[in-house]
Amino acid sequence: MKSQLCGEELFAGGPTDCPENGKLGRLLFAHSSRAAKQAENMPYPKLPKLATPTAPISSRGPYGWPMVRLGDHTTKIGSGSTPKGGEAVYVPSGVSLVRSMNVHFDGLRTEGLAFINQQAAEKLKNAIVQEGDALLNITGASIGRITTAPPSIAGARVNQHVCIIRPTPELLPKFLSYFFASAQEQERITQVQVGATRQALTKRMIENWMVPMPSLDIQRAMIAEADKQLTRLEAGRNALRRVQANVARHRAAVLKAACEGLLVANEVQIAHAEGRSVEAGEVLLARILTARRQLWQGRGKYKEPAGLFESGDKLGDTPPGWTWATVEQIGFVQLGRQRSPKNVSKNYPTKYIRAANIKSTGLDLTDVLEMEFSPAERERYALREGDIVLAEASGSASQVGKPAFWRGEIPLCCFQNTVIRFRPCCLESRFPLVVFKHFYINGIFARIAGGVGINHLSADKFSAIRFPLPPLAEQTRIAAEVERRLSVLEELATVVTTNLQRVNSLQKTILARSFNQNTTHNFLPATSRLPKKLIPSRQERDGRSPIMNHADNATVESLLATVEANGGNVSPQTLCLACGFGEEVGAFFELLRECRNRGMLAISSGKNSMITFRKR
Repeated sequence: MKSQLCGEELFAGGPTDCPENGKLGRLLFAHSSRAAKQAENMPYPKLPKLATPTAPISSRGPYGWPMVRLGDHTTKIGSGSTPKGGEAVYVPSGVSLVRSMNVHFDGLRTEGLAFINQQAAEKLKNAIVQEGDALLNITGASIGRITTAPPSIAGARVNQHVCIIRPTPELLPKFLSYFFASAQEQERITQVQVGATRQALTKRMIENWMVPMPSLDIQRAMIAEADKQLTRLEAGRNALRRVQANVARHRAAVLKAACEGLLVANEVQIAHAEGRSVEAGEVLLARILTARRQLWQGRGKYKEPAGLFESGDKLGDTPPGWTWATVEQIGFVQLGRQRSPKNVSKNYPTKYIRAANIKSTGLDLTDVLEMEFSPAERERYALREGDIVLAEASGSASQVGKPAFWRGEIPLCCFQNTVIRFRPCCLESRFPLVVFKHFYINGIFARIAGGVGINHLSADKFSAIRFPLPPLAEQTRIAAEVERRLSVLEELATVVTTNLQRVNSLQKTILARSFNQNTTHNFLPATSRLPKKLIPSRQERDGRSPIMNHADNATVESLLATVEANGGNVSPQTLCLACGFGEEVGAFFELLRECRNRGMLAISSGKNSMITFRKR
């Protein structure tokens, strides 16, 4: 040991400050046999070898609270299963089935709660939820999320992704839930989970999990303080969610107003005031139909697109200069190419987009696949700048019809049959995109889509939707105003999302502090702060006789006198025995710390791994 041993390095130790922690402790134990031999020639009684404590440091939690095996303090640990038949056997009402999507850190959420009949519930009688049970997600991306079961969910069943943990009376369920939700335990969960393709916690892991178990009074005090802090946090989260909902409502209102002529001044009225003419919507539609006929390059005879009267739609009032059309009348609608094994890339590998690439914020092209498109197919399915692509199919009806603008991001790119392409005729793409966003956000596409399991918009249904058609100049102003307002809303939505993420981080911080030995005492309020007598001393944690916070003056003087009697140099083993500590190495360790803190001793390394003490 050539380095200088001083300050905290010498006394470095774990939560219990056992003497075997740190360099001094290791030396004391390493030289215990040598010290015993030296004692034979000293005027002090011979002492036995120093015993090494058997309890690991990890068996103590904050303030030395015992860390117990969870399986020894529970009456139930186990999960259920999904009834045979899966979602097909769910019923509109019956016995609740709690799934991982219902378990969240801020409580049990009933949105998406499934129900099963009594017969299926009987087969899950070993997975019945009781009030106060800790419900822990044990598989998937939400692994580690935990909450306590409220009274309203008593009698429910859980599936195989949720584990019921029912602690014994000396361990409060909410205390246990807060412990598992803390940042350090969530980190442990990510480290110990098993499974090559799926994250999972096994029953044995949960049974062997070490948890702190202070007295019930302390548990209740910690729960009360954590509840207070988390209640304040939840109020902030709810306020942010209200802002988030208001942003969504305002976005929908802006798009609806844009498509009803209520967002900007009417073009016909402006033209009349300025004494000029304007191309009304009906004239514009006639021009589009003529151009559409001329541009058509399909096979066979050209077929005129069906008008609204032919499709049986009832027309409503329109603003001055506006008219109604169908989507097919104002542009070309094309469903993408089907993906199948025979279309694996061979001679003409071509990138293509699918519904998964279309997001609410636009296109996500980080994962673009390839398949075979012949030259003729490329001509038919290639995307051009200005095209609008829409998600044709989705497992959720609310996601059908999600639109995005194609800006030519990939030089040669086609599209799959889960995507509909709309190519406007004689129109800029900006206004049709506004209308399609209105259809998507305000649920018009969702009402039209149909299907079992997978909802489809279909090219035919999309083509027949009625489309509001204002004069071109008004279209341009509407699109610009919508973009301006939505950009402000998107900035606000980003701020709200960022703050919601901060709320989640704060929740983990609060719970982490609850189980941190350095902050737990200060974390509790003065009225519920743990009394000093409830906080075990280092000696009590290690099973030793406690000593005073400040060393007894006689003991200090004896130690200093021994150092001086040995010329200012003495080995720690000799000093420990000479001061009469015997096997109470922990007490000796405390005394050295006290003398060092008072500035009475300086500690340095000597030869042959011997530590010497010099009086200052």
